[in-house]
Amino acid sequence: MKLVEDFFNKLLQEIGAKYFPNVKYYRDNKEDADAHYTVELFNNGCLVYSELIRRLAVSCNEKKEEIHRIVSQYVTDFESYEYNPATASDLIDATFVSVWDGSTEVPTACTFNPNTNEVVVTESTDDVEDLDILFEEYVRLPNGETINNFNIDGIEVVNGQRQDEE
Repeated sequence: MKLVEDFFNKLLQEIGAKYFPNVKYYRDNKEDADAHYTVELFNNGCLVYSELIRRLAVSCNEKKEEIHRIVSQYVTDFESYEYNPATASDLIDATFVSVWDGSTEVPTACTFNPNTNEVVVTESTDDVEDLDILFEEYVRLPNGETINNFNIDGIEVVNGQRQDEE
């Protein structure tokens, strides 16, 4: 996917003018700050396009199709990618939890697709630098349900254990 030069500023200028016209400093408004953070994550390669659209739709209280229309003006070439709002709507904001050294839980924000069991971590953390042994991993959904079987970064996790390790 190829973006226009200065994608971040151009997109946020339009979003700010349309959805947050009375906000002087984006940090003074939670939704505007969330929109900025979301575009920053995408611009830095930390979010996929469908997640950019979904999160902006929430921040702007707008339909995904309209957000896609706005954002696509700043995409010069989608290459082989085709945005499908039907599959993008299945993502659930959740918490990815890694348990280290038997009891230290490190939670990070993620999205979970219940149709594919795919997990995408949407924020990073440095909180594991002093920890040694990964005990287990799971996903906590907003309703409190725990998911122990999922895929993350192309690796299958079964009963909380990564299957790439012997």
